[in-house]
This record gives sequence, structure tokens and C-alpha cells, in this order.
Amino acid sequence: MANLQVAAPAISAPAAPPYTITTTRPDELLRHDISDEELGILFDMKRDHIWKGMWVALGLGVGAAPAAFAAIRSSFWTQPPAEFTAADLIQVILCVVGLAVGGVLSFVMRNKGRDARDLGTAIRERTKQRV
Repeated sequence: MANLQVAAPAISAPAAPPYTITTTRPDELLRHDISDEELGILFDMKRDHIWKGMWVALGLGVGAAPAAFAAIRSSFWTQPPAEFTAADLIQVILCVVGLAVGGVLSFVMRNKGRDARDLGTAIRERTKQRV
């Protein structure tokens, strides 16, 4: 048996216009040496769960605020005063504790952010080295 070979028709692509590829690079590459401890600190600052806790506490405080203020107003500023119940007390406690904890955690987060910026500035200001 003979092998038959069929020639495929030649397909020619239209000639593409030539193009150039230009690459760029900065004049100077800044390299910063950072210790493993400093890198760990920066990494922990980004993954900190205090940020989430702050929003939960503030949400709890703001969510309980309308009921707490209504209970206080009806119990102390209206005539005749309404009875201040255990449920009213719980609402007031949730509001005060939530806002207080949220405020403290907000203060902590602001200071941690400032510490991260200071650490970044210190790393950038280290002596430049040519490689």
C-alpha cells in the first residue's frame, strides 16, 4: 500500500507592519533593608482584628442608643416618670459600654497606624546603599 500525501494549500498571512517594544526603568531603584521583626510588625498591623472589634463595639453602642435615650428620657424627664426596668438598664449599659469600648479601640488603632507610619519612615531613612 502506498502512502498518499496531500499538500495543504499555502495560507499566507498579510504582512504586519513592524513594531517596536520600548521598555523603561526608573533612574534609581530604592532598596530598603528590613529586619524580620519589623516585617512581622508591619504584617501584624495589617491583619489586626482590633479594627473589626472597634466597629462591632461602635455598632453595638449606636444600635442601643435610641432605646437607651428613650428609656432615660421617659424615666427621668417626663411627668409622671415611667418605671426604669431591667430591660432599660440593659439598653443603657450596652450603649455606654459599646461606645466606650469602641472609642478606646479607635484610639488604639490610630496609635498603631501612627506607629506603622513611623516604622516605615525609619526604614526609608536608613543609609542608602548602592548595589
